[in-house]
Amino acid sequence: ALAFRKVNPIVSGESGAAGLAGLMKLAMDSSSRALIGLDESSRILLINTETATDLGSYLSIVGRHPDTINNDYHN
Repeated sequence: ALAFRKVNPIVSGESGAAGLAGLMKLAMDSSSRALIGLDESSRILLINTETATDLGSYLSIVGRHPDTINNDYHN
């Protein structure tokens, strides 16, 4: 089974998160994983070129200030 391991949190804006959202959707469906050959030995490169650039939008989607996301992980 594929596992999402706890790592540094990702603070991203809407367009920066799109690739990760798509990957997560594929990873949760066994037929989609099989179709593209995604398994536990796969290596994936995602490029996120945007952080939380629109604070109001970020707060409305996530419900927390982006600084608190990183602070929670490092404390």
